[in-house]
Amino acid sequence: MKTQRTDLAMEVHELLKEKNKPMDGIISTEETIGHSKVTTIKIENEQGETCAGKPQGTYYTLDIGQVWMDDAEDYREKVMALKEIIARSIQKYPDTGCAFVAGLGNRAITADSVGPNAVSHIIVTRHIREARPELFTNLGFSEIAAISPGVLGETGIESAEVLSCIANRIKPKFLVVIDALASRRISRLATTIQISDSGINPGSGVGNNRPAIDQKHLGLPVISIGVPTVVDAATLALDAMETFNEKKGENMDLPDYGEMKSLLDEDALNLFVTPKETDRIIDTVSTLIAYGLNLALHPGMDYDEMLALLA
Repeated sequence: MKTQRTDLAMEVHELLKEKNKPMDGIISTEETIGHSKVTTIKIENEQGETCAGKPQGTYYTLDIGQVWMDDAEDYREKVMALKEIIARSIQKYPDTGCAFVAGLGNRAITADSVGPNAVSHIIVTRHIREARPELFTNLGFSEIAAISPGVLGETGIESAEVLSCIANRIKPKFLVVIDALASRRISRLATTIQISDSGINPGSGVGNNRPAIDQKHLGLPVISIGVPTVVDAATLALDAMETFNEKKGENMDLPDYGEMKSLLDEDALNLFVTPKETDRIIDTVSTLIAYGLNLALHPGMDYDEMLALLA
C-alpha cells in the first residue's frame, strides 16, 4: 500500500505503527536536549531497510518549533541542541582533516534554498590553512570547505558529480549535505530538522529523484541535514482528513496515498504547499543550521565568537 510522501524517518516509523506494519530492525527512542525534543530512529539491518524503505543508519529529528518566532535566548538554545546532535554524528570520524559542506538546492526558489542559504553562513577555513598555515594553527579552527553546487537545470551537471570531483581533489574526512525535504504533516514544515549518517537522495521529496549522495557512490562518509519545507497535494488532503478524524473522535476509513492521488487532477498532482512568510522562515532555519554546524565543526569556538566572526 502506498503511503504519504515524506523524507523523515520519524514519519515513516509513525506510518508503519499506524498501519500495524512490521518494524523489525527499526528502533525508536526519544530524549530532550534543553527544551527541544529529539526522536532517534535507528535502521539496523536489511530487514529494517525493507520495512522503512530507507537505508541503514541513524536518523535524528530535532523539534525546533516555530523558531522564527523565538527570542534570542530560545534561538541560541536550539542552535546548541542542533550542535550536540551534529557532534554525535561526526564523533566517530578523525579530528584532523577537512570537513566538506555542501548546500543543495536552488537559491532562486525560496522553499528549495535552505542549503545554499546555510552555506553562506559557514565559517570556511581551508583557504587559510593552505595560504597561511601558521595563522591557521594559531586561530585554533578546524579545516572546513563549503560549496553550493547549484542545480542540474542551471549547471548541466548533477550535484553528485560536482561533489564527487571536488572530494577526489581535496580528500575530505566526510561530507555534510544540507537540503530541503518533504513532510507528511503540515505542522512539521520548517519546525523539524533531520540529521542522518546515511546520505541523501536530492529531489526525492518532490518526485524529482537525482543520483544519490552517499558513501556508496562518493566513497566517503556523508551526513545529511534536512528541513521539510513542502508537502504535496495528496499528502496535504490526507493530513487534513486525518486531523478531522482525530478532532471529531471519528474513525472513518480514509483512502491511502495512491487512491488519493488518483482522485486529483494533473494540476493538483503537481502542487506543493509551503508555509506563508517562507522567506523569513527559510532564512531563520538556514541560519540556525549553519550556526549549529559551525559550532560542531569548530569545537573550540563559542557562540559569541561565532557571531562576531560572521558580523
